[in-house]
Amino acid sequence: MNRTILIVFLSILSAALVAPPARTQSATTVASIAHDADGYSGTDFWICFPQNAMRVDADGLQQMLYINSESRASGFIELGDAPRIPFVVESGSSTMIPIDSIFEIRSSGRIERKSIHVTSDRPVTVFAISRRASSAGKAANMLKQAEGRAESTFGDPSSESYAAIPTPQLGRDYMVLGYKTLFLRNGPSITSQAEIVATEDNTLVSAKLTASTKDGQPTGRTLSIAMNRGDVLQLQGAADAHKATVQDGGKAGDLTGTMVTASKPVAFFTGHQCAQAPDDDGF
Repeated sequence: MNRTILIVFLSILSAALVAPPARTQSATTVASIAHDADGYSGTDFWICFPQNAMRVDADGLQQMLYINSESRASGFIELGDAPRIPFVVESGSSTMIPIDSIFEIRSSGRIERKSIHVTSDRPVTVFAISRRASSAGKAANMLKQAEGRAESTFGDPSSESYAAIPTPQLGRDYMVLGYKTLFLRNGPSITSQAEIVATEDNTLVSAKLTASTKDGQPTGRTLSIAMNRGDVLQLQGAADAHKATVQDGGKAGDLTGTMVTASKPVAFFTGHQCAQAPDDDGF
């Protein structure tokens, strides 16, 4: 992948994940910036939904794709091994496709069949949004709907989004860019993470870890993984609460700097399960 494209991609994804949860772009905003995303226009995309923060206020996860096009386009969405879903986008407009929460990746170090493959007959741009709406946020949006006003993500405890990169622009060499380990109130650690989606069969992936992972891999180990088309692998950092917060300021469990190399082009996602900035800004 072109170095400039990779840096831009990481910056967009990290900005979405590191920004304060309540201020992430709303669906309305995402749809409105389609005209500024020409660099991400294409007819073939491989993506996934990294793990969002755990359940908050007993509210569930909402995942969706926004597909935009300058001209009328039609295509299909393949969800893992499930039957593909057809879609149509009218000229100069956007269509939203909800994605079942079962396609959120929740493991570390285990290959899952939860990739999403988007293909179209004409160039489109694809935006992925993952959000957990709080009870307060839901109530506010219900009121807005009743008054005919647009919804927002204000009040959502964890909202994430990114613009997908077309398959021909994907590369083989990547580096994890994350954020320090944090701890929710009365909850487990939340750490940096990275996801790899194989676009071809017989893809060999190696990852040199800069931190231990939740599946028990130690710092410094180089992982070697064989992946096939549509496979997804997520790596999540692991940390002891006392060590991460007191001894090293959250560096334990941060996979930032982990180098990932693949024998064939792969889609790569990097960020944090639920970054809070500032880090004492809890739910």
